[in-house]
Amino acid sequence: MNAMNHAITAIALKKKFDYVPLAGLLISVQLMELLWIAFNWLGIESISVESEVHTIADIHLTHMPYSHSIASAVLLAGVAYIGFRRAGLAIGLGILSHLVLDLTTHVPDIAVVWFGWDLELGTGIYGLPLVAFTVETVYGLAIWRWVRGGIGLLVAIVVFQLGTLSAHVTWISGFEAGLAGHPGMLATGVAIQIAVTLPLVWWLGRRASVPSGSAASPSGSRRAAPRQSARTPVQSVPVPTSRESVQMACRSRF
Repeated sequence: MNAMNHAITAIALKKKFDYVPLAGLLISVQLMELLWIAFNWLGIESISVESEVHTIADIHLTHMPYSHSIASAVLLAGVAYIGFRRAGLAIGLGILSHLVLDLTTHVPDIAVVWFGWDLELGTGIYGLPLVAFTVETVYGLAIWRWVRGGIGLLVAIVVFQLGTLSAHVTWISGFEAGLAGHPGMLATGVAIQIAVTLPLVWWLGRRASVPSGSAASPSGSRRAAPRQSARTPVQSVPVPTSRESVQMACRSRF
């Protein structure tokens, strides 16, 4: 799943866990990707590409068991759950969301454990670039609709999706064409995407992530309910008329 879709997943989590800062959720949903970038720069994990790169189907994430394995995701989520106390559940779910979204789109390149088991998982959608583009676009729009995002967030999602179109069709040449012979550039390209999308989604998503049930005043505080008067209502006492007063006086005399 692309960088924008991972980022907007944080807004969906914020809608559920409104007490957790959006910035923390944004880091959590991209933590596995940040590790992948670092491990590729350090030579711990690797990428390979075809001699000519036209679409994402020509890019192969050949070795990434430490950043993108089920064992790593579960371990990181568990540490977050224990370490962040009240926010731990939300942070842990953010980390796991990255794994789930990648399993939904990647070819089988996500390991179960770090070593000793060659099984790798993935639906294979990235092997069908146009299908992958459709799935990612629908997901982005669905999240925007669910969080009731503003026009700015919608524009950002659509522009980013269209910006990745060249990686899904053969008749448009983009950044991916330069990866031929230089596969390591992919990690740098993804790092740039994250550096752009995280602060952008944080800025555009703050309004969308406010829980719909809270009635906030312009200053940001909740409006206090109007106080009801605690005074006991005073009952009116009927005042006798002059005729009634005369009759009462006569009765008292006789």
